[in-house]
Amino acid sequence: MTSRGEIDPGVGRVKAALAAVGSPEAALQGRIVHVAGTNGKGSVCAMIYSALKQAGLRVGLFTSPHLLEPGDAIRLASCGEEQAIPEATWISLERQVIDSFARSVEKKAVGDLATLTVFELQVVCSLLFFEEAQVDFAVIEVGLGGREDATNVLVSPAVCAITSIAFDHEAFLGNTLEAIARHKGGIFQEGRPALIATGDLAQSARMALEACAREVNASPVRLIEPGVRVPAEAEAEGGHGSVTGSSTQRMMVPGFHPVLEVPLLGDFQLSNASLAVAALLELRSQLVPLRSSSGSLGPDLLDDATVAAGIARTSWPGRLQWSTAPGGVLALVDGA
Repeated sequence: MTSRGEIDPGVGRVKAALAAVGSPEAALQGRIVHVAGTNGKGSVCAMIYSALKQAGLRVGLFTSPHLLEPGDAIRLASCGEEQAIPEATWISLERQVIDSFARSVEKKAVGDLATLTVFELQVVCSLLFFEEAQVDFAVIEVGLGGREDATNVLVSPAVCAITSIAFDHEAFLGNTLEAIARHKGGIFQEGRPALIATGDLAQSARMALEACAREVNASPVRLIEPGVRVPAEAEAEGGHGSVTGSSTQRMMVPGFHPVLEVPLLGDFQLSNASLAVAALLELRSQLVPLRSSSGSLGPDLLDDATVAAGIARTSWPGRLQWSTAPGGVLALVDGA
């Protein structure tokens, strides 16, 4: 048994595969930030990951699509440093998951019904890796939609967040913004925070997302307004000093005092950064006990300065990134 490459929504196979390897998602209860949305979810995940890394936590990141190899979907940081993940580690995880799933499948299940897709395999491998690494937190990006996405197997996430709603994958999600929003709002869970970015969000989509949150009794439910760009004359007084050069955008976000430096391109980062900060502030308010050290995550460890410094150091390679091509030609690269 191997894996297959097509899109095949649903969580049944993923749940079965997770059970076959010991249900790592259950052990990660309350330690995952789950992010969905049409655009911007990768940027939001990268900012949250970078801030938690800045705080010195052991933190994992799962994003899609991978740039070159399936193992590129995961990152791990510990004590403020990125940790190399050998290719052999990912191959071993794949083999463990595939073999365990194959043994657990009923004999009557044949063909594709008993085979994980490539993305499903990545999700299961990532959750297993993060649990074996004993991460304090993991940041998980939804692949497609939300309700029937392979990542929607998490147990009581620490935070669920929606970045934006626009027309995408209409064959799977529907041809109205309301239908698409209901798919993405399917990640909300009972008693867990639901954060909804309002930048460019149509009223119909907002109402659909709020309805999804009410249906499962998500709490609290918060609408997150986008940030505002800091005028040039204010940068000298309020900025922290650029760490990435001309690509850095300076902005203020609601409910957060420091001026943010966001080293990612696009006006939409005003909304993305605001949502990332809101998720981080919600996370630190929960005082989740740490695994990598004694104590818990709170304002002393993840203070405003740490949040700002972490976001300023966000690395999101291959996504709307300026790069110098052979011959010195400046090229804008976007692998998403």
